[in-house]
Amino acid sequence: NSKKKSCIKFIKVKNYFGKKINVSRPGAFISSFFNIVENCIEDYTIKNNKNYHYLTLYLKLLENLEINIHANEHFLPYTPKTSTNFPNPYFHFHIDERWCFFDEKIYYNLEKKIDNLSKNNIIFVTSNFNGNNFFNDLYEKFKNNTNIYFKNNATVDDLIDIIYKSHTVISSHTGFIVHVAAAFKKKIIDIVPDNIFNELERWIPFGVNYSRYSLNNFLNAKF
Repeated sequence: NSKKKSCIKFIKVKNYFGKKINVSRPGAFISSFFNIVENCIEDYTIKNNKNYHYLTLYLKLLENLEINIHANEHFLPYTPKTSTNFPNPYFHFHIDERWCFFDEKIYYNLEKKIDNLSKNNIIFVTSNFNGNNFFNDLYEKFKNNTNIYFKNNATVDDLIDIIYKSHTVISSHTGFIVHVAAAFKKKIIDIVPDNIFNELERWIPFGVNYSRYSLNNFLNAKF
């Protein structure tokens, strides 16, 4: 019953028996019910990949609906906890369960990176709830390093506070971590597999210091 209806149409090229066919969501029938349709080509290898930045497309929908947006930055009101038993600011590494799918070489590169950074910097390492092997191995390796702090089973509130007091946040593009860091204007570093490297170009928050490295080259990156 709405007078104004808008959507993003995701368009993919699929190969059926040697023929390339455009497949879209929503399809042609459902799309016909919308007044405003923003096309989004789901091919991350195209030269104009940045033109399909998702947050920008969402804002275009609102603009076409004549809804005024006064700021495009992430926003999270927060009062930091006053009590703390570790120095800050620091590098915050969030090691979630997706790191368990990476091979042993990646673990040793990560270990080496943290070891090198900890010589002149404070490091804070968190994990997903109940931890994972990558996190546990790092803890065993560095638990006696006075420049490295660990937090397992961190709650949402814990993570927000840890991010707030950091200066740089590093993860394998953990959505919650990245977007909270964007709200607090922290430097964001994504370490991601090659198969999603270009895709994540479409998820970069507005107005932040953001860098992205593949799993094979982050060891030499200057954080």
